[in-house]
Amino acid sequence: MSEFDQDPGAEEGVRVTDKRRIDPETGQVREPVAGVAPEPSPEPSAEDAQVAELTADLQRVTAEYANYRKRVDRDRQSVNDLAAAAVVSELLPILDDLRRAREGGEYGGARRRVGDQLDATTTKL
Repeated sequence: MSEFDQDPGAEEGVRVTDKRRIDPETGQVREPVAGVAPEPSPEPSAEDAQVAELTADLQRVTAEYANYRKRVDRDRQSVNDLAAAAVVSELLPILDDLRRAREGGEYGGARRRVGDQLDATTTKL
């Protein structure tokens, strides 16, 4: 007898279980069948509490990192501003000398080119 000649109803190990809570014939709520896993309880388990704790930790660390990034960006901008102010304060005496040379008529050739470039650069700062 080949496997195709067997009666499909004669297979062993096949079991059909109706897991519906309401009986379709009577409309009544069925009692839980033994051997069927009970529904999960609405009470939070230890695993749920651990997941909630780890999620809260992750959210806290993410917020701390975002705040750290913002603080570093502010500090970086502050350092850039201080460096620009230091450069300009060092250039002020030179700019004053060039202004006086311009007013005194000694502002030609190389002085004019250097002075114009310094003026343009300090204007950007």
